[in-house]
Amino acid sequence: MQNLSNEKLFYILENMPVLIDALDDKGNIILWNKEAERVTGYSKKEIINNPDAFKLLYPDDTYRNHLLNLVPELENNFRNLETTITCKNGTKK
Repeated sequence: MQNLSNEKLFYILENMPVLIDALDDKGNIILWNKEAERVTGYSKKEIINNPDAFKLLYPDDTYRNHLLNLVPELENNFRNLETTITCKNGTKK
């Protein structure tokens, strides 16, 4: 199998027809693909590296804290994790 460059991998993730985000070691969102923008109404500029991004996406403190506590427990395996995200217009998906 041919090696993928970082640029090609980013292009694939950016254009997948599913909402994709990625977190750094500090819990900051560092990837927010086109489908995430379309579904939520939040642009990359509003979300990537924004320390308040999780407050925008999960405004309920209890729910947000529950999700943030799950991150280390799941050890980066979020395949079956389903969440309710709050979109920019206030709708929930």
